[in-house]
Amino acid sequence: MNQRLNIAGRLGKAAMQSYITPTACLLISLFGLVALFITPREENPQIDVPAANVFVRMSGATPEEVLNLVVRPLEMVLQEMPGVDHTYGLASDSLGMVTVQFEVGEDKEASLVKLYDRLMHNLDRIPPGASQPLVKPTDVDDVPILTLTFSSDHYSDLELKRLVDRVKEQLSPLPDISVVDIIGGRDRRITIDIDPQRVASYGIPLGQLHRSLSAANFEAPVGSAVDDNRVKLIRLDGALRNAEEVGRIVIAVRGERPIYLRDVADIRDDGGEIQRMHRVGFGPPLGGARPGTEPEQVAVTLTLAKKRGTNAVVVSQRALDKLATLRGDLIPDDIRVTVSRDSGERADAAVNLLIEHLAIAIVSVVLILLLFLGWREAAIVTLNIPLILFIVLAIGFVAGQTINRITLFALILALGLLVDDAIVVIENIHRHLEKGAATVKDKAAAIIRATNETGRPTIIATFAVILAFIPMAFVTGMMGPYMGPIPFNTPVAMLASLVIAYMFTPWIAQRWLPCRVPGPTLEEEGERPKDWLHRLYTRLALPLLERRVARLAFWAVIG
Repeated sequence: MNQRLNIAGRLGKAAMQSYITPTACLLISLFGLVALFITPREENPQIDVPAANVFVRMSGATPEEVLNLVVRPLEMVLQEMPGVDHTYGLASDSLGMVTVQFEVGEDKEASLVKLYDRLMHNLDRIPPGASQPLVKPTDVDDVPILTLTFSSDHYSDLELKRLVDRVKEQLSPLPDISVVDIIGGRDRRITIDIDPQRVASYGIPLGQLHRSLSAANFEAPVGSAVDDNRVKLIRLDGALRNAEEVGRIVIAVRGERPIYLRDVADIRDDGGEIQRMHRVGFGPPLGGARPGTEPEQVAVTLTLAKKRGTNAVVVSQRALDKLATLRGDLIPDDIRVTVSRDSGERADAAVNLLIEHLAIAIVSVVLILLLFLGWREAAIVTLNIPLILFIVLAIGFVAGQTINRITLFALILALGLLVDDAIVVIENIHRHLEKGAATVKDKAAAIIRATNETGRPTIIATFAVILAFIPMAFVTGMMGPYMGPIPFNTPVAMLASLVIAYMFTPWIAQRWLPCRVPGPTLEEEGERPKDWLHRLYTRLALPLLERRVARLAFWAVIG
C-alpha cells in the first residue's frame, strides 16, 4: 500500500495490529460502569454563589441611627472588595444586617477570608456602643435534601420536639450529612413567674433572687479520690433538672426558716409561651371521605442537608434506612413520620428517566442503522455508542462532574452527533470491501485505506461541531455554571467518538465483516442495482440531473 496515511489511517492500522485494543475496550467499559454507579447524582448542577450576612448590634439605637451609623458605612466598606456582586442592608431597632453576595463561581473559602480580612481592617469605623461584626455565611449546600415531618394526635408540640431532638442525635453522625435542623415545636423551658407582692412581703431583693438561682444551677468537677487503686473524679452535680428541684431552691432565711423559690413564684415545666405553630394536614384517600374530614395535626419537621460533592441519593437513603431502625424503639408507633421532601429520590427519578430516554434514543439510532446499513455494520456502530458514553462518564467522574438532568441532556444532545464518525468510517469500509478482498491481507489493507480516506473531512467536521459548543463555556451569570455540563460533556463525547471510530471500528470490522471476491462492476454486468435504497435514490436523482424542468420544479417546491 503506497498511500500515505494520515492520523486516522495510522490510528486504524495501529489498533488493528495490536492486542491492546480489546483490553482497552474492556477497561473503558468497566471504568464507565463504575463511574455510572458511583458518580454523585443530583437533580440539578451545583452552582457556587458565596454569600454571607454581617450582623452588628447597637443597643438602644433607632432604625435610622442603625442605618446611618452602621449599615451604610458597612456597605461602602464591603463593596470595595473584589469579586462582590452586590450588597444590601437592613436596619431595625438595635440591629443592623448587611448581606454580601459574591459573583457566581467565586471560591467560597477565599471569599469568606476576604470578607473577614476587610472587616478586621475597618473595625475602627464601627461606632462606639456597637458590637463587633458577626459573620454568618450562607451556602447552597445547607439547603435540605431530606425533610421528615413527625406528627401525632396524642403528643403535644413540646413532646414531639423532645422526641425529634433524640432522633436528630441518631441521624447527625451519619456519613456525608452536614446540617441537621428542626422546624417547629417548643423547647423545654422552666418558667418562673415571680409574684412581686410575695417577694416584697419577705423583703427579698431581686438581685439576691438572681444570685440564688445562678448559684443553685451549678455543675463542675471539685477534685479526685483514690479508691481500690483507682483515681476517681469527684463532681459536684447541682444542675437543675425539673420544676420541683427549681422550686426547692432556698433564696433566703427568715427567723431560722428557709424561704424557697416556690414560696414567692409560680413554677411551670413547659415550653413557655407559644410563638408559632407548625402543623401538617393529610388529604383523604382516593375515593374515600370528603375533603377536610381528617384534621390537621401538630407537627415537627427534621431537615437534613448533605456535604458538598456527595451523592444525594445515597445520603437520603442512608438516613431513611437509619430512621426505619428507630421505628418502634425510639419512635413510637402512634407517631406518623412523613417524608415531606426527598431531593435524593427526585434526583434519582430524574436521572433514571433521562437514562431511559437515552436508551430509547440509542434504540432508535440502532433501528435506523439496521434499516440502512445492514445488521453487521449496524452492530459495529452500536458497539461504539456505549464505549463513547462510558468514556464521557469516566472523564466526568475524574473531573468532579455529577450526574444530573443537564449532564444527561448533553449526552442525549450529542447522541445523534457521536455516531456520525463511526457511520462514515464503517460505510466507507463497506464500500471498499464491496469491491472485493480475496484474502485477509487484502481485507486489512482495504479497511486501512477506507479509514484513511475519511480522516481529514471527518476530523474537520467533528471539530466544527465542537467549536459550536465551546462558546457556551464562557456564559456568565447564573446560567453559566447551570448549563456548564453541556460545553463540557458534548465536546468530550465528540472527541471520544472520533477516537473510537478510528481505532475500534476498523478493529471490529476486520473480524466481523466478511471478505468478498472481486467481481465485475454493475456497469460491466449491465444489471440494475439490487439495493432498494440505491434504486430509490437513482430513480429520484436521475430526473434532476437529466431534465431541466424537473430541476426547476424541485427548486420551486423547496422554495
